[in-house]
Amino acid sequence: MRHVKRFWIIIPTRNRLDSLTRTLASIPATDPGTGVIVVCDGDRETFNQIWNGLLPGGKNIEPLLLKDHVGAVAARNEAIKFAAQLDPESGILYATDDVIFKPGFVNALNSQFNAAFPDDDGVLGIRQVDSHHPSGVALVGPQFLQRYPDSQLFCPLYWHFAAQEVQWLADAVDKWVYTEEPWVEHFHPAHKKAEIDQTHKDARLRIQEDQELRDSRLCCGQIWGSA
Repeated sequence: MRHVKRFWIIIPTRNRLDSLTRTLASIPATDPGTGVIVVCDGDRETFNQIWNGLLPGGKNIEPLLLKDHVGAVAARNEAIKFAAQLDPESGILYATDDVIFKPGFVNALNSQFNAAFPDDDGVLGIRQVDSHHPSGVALVGPQFLQRYPDSQLFCPLYWHFAAQEVQWLADAVDKWVYTEEPWVEHFHPAHKKAEIDQTHKDARLRIQEDQELRDSRLCCGQIWGSA
C-alpha cells in the first residue's frame, strides 16, 4: 500500500507580493509534510524577494521564474514538472496566491487523501470557506499525475481557467473526493471586493475565451488526460 507522505504546494503568482506574503505566512515553514514551489509568471521582482529569503518561509520555498508572462495554466504545469523532478513520489496541492490555509491542514489533508486513495491515485478537492469551484484547490496523487503527458495536469489550451477538467477526469474514473471541512479561505474578489487588483483584471480578460473552450470541450466529451 502506497501513501502520500509529502506534497508540494504549487502557487503561481504575478505582481501580488502582499497577497502572496499572506498566503505563505499561513503555511508552516518547518512542516516536513510540505514543500512550496512559487512560480513567478514573468515576475522577476517577486522571484528576487523569495530568492533572497525575504518572504515567509524564506529559503524553504523553491522559486521558479518564467521569463515571459504565460498565464496561470502554463505556470502551474511548469511548476508541477519541476516538482516531479525534485521528488516524483510527492503529491501536488495546487493553490492560488490569494488564499490562506487553516492551521493543521497538512496532516488533515494527508490523512484524508491516504484514506480515500491508498494507491496515491486520486484527487482530493479542498473545500473553501466561501463558495468556489470544488476543483479550484486540490491535492493530486502522483499516480493520478501519470495520466497526463509530461505531468501537465492542466490542459494547455486554456490560459487561466482550467481546473474543472481535473475534476472531470477524476469523476470519470471514480477518483474524486471532496473535503467536508473548509481548509482554505479564498480572498477572491467575488466575495471580497477590496481584493480586486490588476493581476485579477488581466486574468479575467481571458475568461470568455476559456469558458467557450470549456463549453466546447464539454459538449464534445473531451477531457484532458483521458486519451
